[in-house]
Amino acid sequence: MADTVNITINEWAEDLLQELSEFTVSIWKEERPNLQVDRLVNWFKNLDLKYPPIAIIARIDKKIVGWIFFVQMTTTEAEINPWAMNGHPIVLKEYENDYSIIQNLIAKTIEYGISEGLTRIELSFMESDGEKKTDYQTLGMHLVERNCHMRQELSQKIDFTGFPENLTVVPISQLDTEKFYQCFLETFRASQDIWLNDKSDAEIYDYFHEVVLEKDFPLIEPASIGISTNGQLIAFSIVRESHGDENGQLWIMGVHSNYRRKGIGRNIIHHIKSTLKQKGYKTTSLNVNLTNIPAKTLYLSEGYVEDWIQISYAWKPEK
Repeated sequence: MADTVNITINEWAEDLLQELSEFTVSIWKEERPNLQVDRLVNWFKNLDLKYPPIAIIARIDKKIVGWIFFVQMTTTEAEINPWAMNGHPIVLKEYENDYSIIQNLIAKTIEYGISEGLTRIELSFMESDGEKKTDYQTLGMHLVERNCHMRQELSQKIDFTGFPENLTVVPISQLDTEKFYQCFLETFRASQDIWLNDKSDAEIYDYFHEVVLEKDFPLIEPASIGISTNGQLIAFSIVRESHGDENGQLWIMGVHSNYRRKGIGRNIIHHIKSTLKQKGYKTTSLNVNLTNIPAKTLYLSEGYVEDWIQISYAWKPEK
């Protein structure tokens, strides 16, 4: 197009927050007709972020035509328009078919990430929302996963008589952090979880210490456990209050590859569901990569049903 697109990197500020919220609500009025500007402003203000966010803004003749909410998640990773922002760059309807707007926004985002020493930038959106005619692979990103959110009502009686006597079960908070990390790393490096296996060891280290251990959603301690045998940690689960009222979300679960196919994963699921029901939770949920067939098969056999699917892309430096 003939118009010159100017892309700027902007620190998060009160006046900018209001302006971008008004812009975003105007874009989303068809797909989210009940969203109000003050509600979006409050959502932004209530975010508990470890790193200050950045607004990457596209303007034509000083008029905002698109923007990206850039959130650094760990020392090495960041996300584009995470959570309710639904991934895609937010662009004025009259420019949504102008590929150069999104192209310039993504390029500036990657440039900024490189300048900050980041090694990974992710973008995720609901499959039902489509790719909005954007081929992110042509913009320097690669497809990582199709991630399925599953849910289950905790309405039926759950029979769980405990773990086998040769297994020692302790609250996750009592685990030695570095032993937990080593088990975590070995477990997922030998798994079919392509999202984690797409990360470098340094990125997994940061993800474990800055996200897995520190996520701000309340930990449901009785359901979050470490399992050992002969003094060696072999399995774990972390369950938090999130993804809806009275819901326990299984944030992460793993069984070391040397101890799979022994029913330990199923025992953990039974323990989680039994514990949540006893504590008064009405539902439980989890996310699973659709290429992780063993995990998906287990969850389906345990009564979880598919709710929605999220598609994720990532940029990382060329080797």
